[in-house]
Amino acid sequence: MKGISVIVSAVLLIAITVAVASILNVWILSFSKTQTSEIGSRAEESITCSYGAISLRDLRFQSATNELQGKIVNTGNIKLGDLVLYVIYDNGTLSQNPLCEAGNSVVVCSSSNLTLKPSELALFKLKIGSNYDSVRISTNCTGVYDEVSKGDILS
Repeated sequence: MKGISVIVSAVLLIAITVAVASILNVWILSFSKTQTSEIGSRAEESITCSYGAISLRDLRFQSATNELQGKIVNTGNIKLGDLVLYVIYDNGTLSQNPLCEAGNSVVVCSSSNLTLKPSELALFKLKIGSNYDSVRISTNCTGVYDEVSKGDILS
């Protein structure tokens, strides 16, 4: 009887080991495929975004009305979207202003739908506090943005 139980336990041990190895194999293949796909899409986005550039131009602050107006110009070679205008204040606070198209004008909205093709520009007008320090425009490409300090904005 002792010989049979040793053989049975060895077979069970081998069967459990093969089952665990099979489960791990399926998980590792799935995990590596997901990671490879994710890394590939990030690399593609990074390469595409390297052709992007954006610029804030002709900024003017009207102190009588507390309005900032200016141009946003896509100076790169790719279409840029999800444009958000940030106003950074002297006290360190930040105002986030997603920009949307409304006919022929640009307005602040809850979620940006504004896109600019290469060489395209958009005019904006925005009410802000007079204690602003700088203005930044960001895009759907993380490294593509422009920032202008208060000293470079006409009054």
